[in-house]
This record gives sequence, C-alpha cells and structure tokens, in this order.
Amino acid sequence: MKIPNKLKIGALWYEVKEVSPFEIDCDGASGDASTHRQDIRISNSLKTQEMKEVTLFHEILHCINIQIEHESVEYIAQAMYQVLRENDLLK
Repeated sequence: MKIPNKLKIGALWYEVKEVSPFEIDCDGASGDASTHRQDIRISNSLKTQEMKEVTLFHEILHCINIQIEHESVEYIAQAMYQVLRENDLLK
C-alpha cells in the first residue's frame, strides 16, 4: 500500500507526513495525529513498510474517534491491517 500524502477523515483533510522521531509528540511513539494541525505524522525511522502502514491505520482510528482508549486503537489497527493485507484488499 502506498502511504498517501493526504487523507479525508470525516469532514477534514489531513496531510500525511513521514518525519523524524523527534518531531512526534509522544516519546517512543511510531506516529501521532492532530485534528488541530490536521496532520498525521509517521516516524521515518520505522524499519518496514508494514510498520508504517499499521501506524497509519492506528492514527486514522485516533482521528475517527479520539475517545477510544489507546490500547483498543492499537489492537483494532493491527487486526484490521492483518485482515486487509492477508485477503489482498490493500492495493
């Protein structure tokens, strides 16, 4: 899957950027998202394309509903990615 430069989530357009890990708001996180900045940032230090894609799914879920607990977002993002990937639904 190609990581897009922009995504529409709900009513907002988000810019998707690969950035230095030092630019991500949470120490040790693979990415972050901000409705105020209208962007999703993915660490450019991630080793595999799969890690970038799961991180993108994770941040999209945060943008869809900021009230979902972080642990649930992580589980849902990884499970959804696995289903889409293993059933050739990602192009």
